[in-house]
Formats: sequence, C-alpha cells, structure tokens
Amino acid sequence: MDVGEVPRSDDGSCGSDKSVCLSAFLTGHHAELCDVRFAATLVPECLHENPAWMYLPLVRGLRRGTFFVRSHRWHTATISRRPDDDPRQQLKWALESMIEIDHLFLLVHEDSDAWTRIDQAGFVESYRRQHPGQGTENVCYCFDNLYLELLWLTDTQQATSRPIARTKLFERSSTPRACPFGIAYRGDDLSTPHWPYRPPYLAAGASLPVATDSDDLAQPLIFKSPHGIAPILRESGSEVPLQRAAGMTAATRITFRLPRSVPPSDSLLELEQRTILELEPGASYEFILEIQTAHGQPLNFQLSGA
Repeated sequence: MDVGEVPRSDDGSCGSDKSVCLSAFLTGHHAELCDVRFAATLVPECLHENPAWMYLPLVRGLRRGTFFVRSHRWHTATISRRPDDDPRQQLKWALESMIEIDHLFLLVHEDSDAWTRIDQAGFVESYRRQHPGQGTENVCYCFDNLYLELLWLTDTQQATSRPIARTKLFERSSTPRACPFGIAYRGDDLSTPHWPYRPPYLAAGASLPVATDSDDLAQPLIFKSPHGIAPILRESGSEVPLQRAAGMTAATRITFRLPRSVPPSDSLLELEQRTILELEPGASYEFILEIQTAHGQPLNFQLSGA
C-alpha cells in the first residue's frame, strides 16, 4: 500500500528532523502494519496496560511524524512532539484524532420487517437495555468494531418530555417521512455544531453531543457515543456475545441510502469523509452493512427504514 512520501530536506535526505510514515489498517481491535518507510527507529510493542492500543507500532526518537490510518479511506493525522514526549502518548493522540462508527440504531415497531431480517441473518443477541426517563428499550447485536441496535418506544410521555423532546425520537418513530435511523460515533468530535443531550439515565453532569443538523427529521440522529472503544475491547467484552458466535467478525463498510429528495447534512458528509460510512441516493432510508465472515466471503446485510 502506498503511504506517501517520507518528508525530506532540501538535499533529498531524510534530514536531522527524523520523520516516519506508517501505514496501518484498523480492524476493530488491532492495527496491522502493512508498509513502512522510515528514517527513524520503529519499535513494535504491545501496550498491555491499555488493550485499546495493543499491537500498535510505537515510534521512538521522532521529533515530527505523519501517521496514516486506513479505514476504507486514507486519513492523515500530523503529530508534532517534543523530544521528551512519550511515544505511546504520541500515537494515542493520533488515534484520538480519528472518528469511528460506534453503533447504528433503527427505531422499530412490533411488526417491523427488521426482526425478520435479523433472524434470517442469524445474528446473536448481545444484550438488552432499558433507558429510564427516555422511554425506550433496545436489543443490540455486537460485531468486533461496532454494534447494531433496534430501538423502540415504551413510554410516550417520557419520550416527549422536556429533556428528551429535541431528539424527536417520538416523531422519528411515528412520522412516515421522518428518518428512523441514528448514527453514533466515537473518537474525535465532529466539526459541525452540536448540543448537549442529558437523558436521565446518564450519570449526573454527563451529556452526549448531538449534531444540531439532526434537528431536521429528514436527517438521521447523529451523536457521540459514551463508549470510547470498540465492543471487542470493552471490559465486559468477554461477557457480551459477539457475532463471532454466528461466524461474523467486523463490519468493513456501511452504506447509508437517503431518499433522493433529501440532501445529506454537513455532519453526514463529515462522517463519510472520516469513517467507513458511504452515502448513496435511494428510494428510501436504508443501511447496508458489509460484514466480514469466518469463511472469508463478506455478508451484505440490508436494513430498511420503510
């Protein structure tokens, strides 16, 4: 894989300002080194005290570098550091500047087609939760790098109460032309405006940043997840069934279709630029997940909001 040119000085050498270009492909729970061109010492280590950074290559002795990460597209994070900076912290900063899709949700009803599609795909239920004060309940299906959530209303009064009303969960569940999907991301913040969502089930003082352009019912509800890492890396990961039990590992591509009459919001466009999300015009709202399987042949799972 092409990782670009190593920065060089005027005489064509790598210069005393040591630099390195790394190519890493994130697969949900580790980074696989694909190609390295270096002008400094590359030291692979495992950060056992923090499993989120296990298997990541560490760079020592760098004064300045560029870290290339591929999550279906190439993204670049430039790192500037002092000579005494911890190289582990340097890579952590680089990864924290990334955005990943944390989970997708669909508002459903008892007779929704989504239940049949889930059963036909053979997904394994990971867990169920209630959201006190929000008036919703869910069932989640965890892959290595993200999870799929079916969400439904249980209390209309709570769902339309003052702390919850701006999410328009009730309207998204009951209005025919409203978008019933939500997209949660983790990592860095989006550059688009957001507002703090404080549902009663969160700890005191905690909030979730929600994209302001999600006020438009024609757009999905976009917000930052409280989860900072992929499902396979969470402390309770060994207790929560993953889709590996059904022969599936990570979602490698997400295609989101919007009705042709609905232009994507700025937040959606930024997610398309920075994550594995791809946008397409379509007849209705729809998600298509490309999922890795144990036998190597990818599975395409389609979920419609109709």
